Amino acid sequence: MRYIKSSIAILLLPLLSACSGKSNYYRLQPTIDNGTKSRAISTKVIGVAEVKVPDYLESKSIVLSSGKNRVNIFETENWAGNPGKNIQSVLRSDLSAILPGYTFVSYPWNEPLMDDNRIYLTITGMDSEKGGVCHIDGRWSLVDEKSGRVVTGREFSYSQKCGDDIDSIASSYSDMIATISRDIAKSIKRNIATGRRR
Repeated sequence: MRYIKSSIAILLLPLLSACSGKSNYYRLQPTIDNGTKSRAISTKVIGVAEVKVPDYLESKSIVLSSGKNRVNIFETENWAGNPGKNIQSVLRSDLSAILPGYTFVSYPWNEPLMDDNRIYLTITGMDSEKGGVCHIDGRWSLVDEKSGRVVTGREFSYSQKCGDDIDSIASSYSDMIATISRDIAKSIKRNIATGRRR
């Protein structure tokens, strides 16, 4: 009888440890400094639409790939909020820092929004592999809101060295969102400021 009780205790110990495990929460942060310069209110408004992410990234727990067909779910490592909304917020903040002559407004907004153009971003993958390399893939487009026509856009695939810890991985994702922001900002300057169309 004592042996049975001891066996049950041994089996329950990992479960109790897992249940009592402390949860950690992470979020992406803007990495482009807008400085301390005051900026005039701009009448050039650009909407930043809702960012689409894959279903597996909608999970509260952080999910990372560990192979071509396998992912790891970290039960105690969580996003502090919705990943898509977090990316949208960082994108808007980074773009505002790069292009202070524009006002970027995030969806949801009150209609009618007096914007001529809107940015649409779709993330198709955010993964980290063994050896410390992070990847982010997707596509973005800049759309003329009046005509519904795509002004410009592109697919992207970025990779960056990162550590194996979640802090380092989240930091790398933030850096790569900044890279996407710079790419979009260049297109805004090239296509909207000059009135060109692709």
